[in-house]
Parts: sequence; structure tokens; C-alpha cells
Amino acid sequence: MALTERSTGRRVCCSNRCRCVPADYRCGSPVGGSRAGLRRVAGSGDGWLASTYNTTPARFQAGLDDLSALSRRVGERSDGFPNALATTWLYVTENSRSATRMITEVLAPMLGRDADLIRAMALPIGPAEVCAQRLSRYARAGAQRVFLWPLTDEVRQLELFRERVIPLIRTGR
Repeated sequence: MALTERSTGRRVCCSNRCRCVPADYRCGSPVGGSRAGLRRVAGSGDGWLASTYNTTPARFQAGLDDLSALSRRVGERSDGFPNALATTWLYVTENSRSATRMITEVLAPMLGRDADLIRAMALPIGPAEVCAQRLSRYARAGAQRVFLWPLTDEVRQLELFRERVIPLIRTGR
């Protein structure tokens, strides 16, 4: 993984095998929505990378609201806090059995979570309309970017996303 220092544009290396340079960089990005994590994010002012499979649109919006308030307390800007959603697993299919199989046979074992909990998440898995509705909810909650992670056949999934899902996504609060 490589990070770019915002102020200078200098690339810094971060991975499990190398130290982060300069020393004040942390490997990775503050992820999640715990109160302590949000305080760290607000203090750095660099942005928030939330995990789609660990949040919901409502929790994401609440996290952005908390970041705005925390940022004002530490003297950082509070409007338009840079943010993105990661670990946004994607599987566009009109076949409900295929969608179910992706959840029960791929995600549930990989995450060590119950399939019913994964079904309740707002992940874009299923028909194009469902994927668009779920991503639209995040857009309305304030998400600026979404990093998609196709679960299989990556190129075809991204093509389906471009052709069938993007035209249906509605933004704006």
C-alpha cells in the first residue's frame, strides 16, 4: 500500500513489511466509526475511510455528523470532510440464488459472520436496482467515494456496474 502526503505530494510506503515514513504517518487510514477512531480522524483532518461491511447509511451519516462536530472542536474544517467507503463488496446479478450463494458460500465464511447479518448490510449484492438503491442511500448520507470490491469475475462485474447500476444511482440529500 502506498500513501501520498497531501501537503507535498510525496509518496510514503506503508505495508506490513516496511515502516511508515515519515514517523508521524500511520499505516493505513483510520477506518471504522468508533468514537476514538473518529476523534483520531478529526484530529488529523485527512479524511475518513469507512468500511461498508461495518456500517450502514444511517451510521455512516451519524459518523460524518460526529466528525463535523469533533473537527470544529480541534479547529479543523468541518464542512465536506473528505470521506470514502471501502470493502464495498460487489456482485451484480439478477439471479437471487447466485446472490444468496455469494453471501453464504463466499462472504460469510471469509468474514466469519452469520449470513443473515451480511444480508442485512447495505452491500451492493443482487439485482442492479438493489445495488443502486443501496449505494444511493450512502450517497445521500454524504459518501463522496466508494471503493468497490467485485467478488468474482472482476472485469465483468465492473462492466455490469457501469452499464446497469450507475445509471440508477441517485445522489443528493
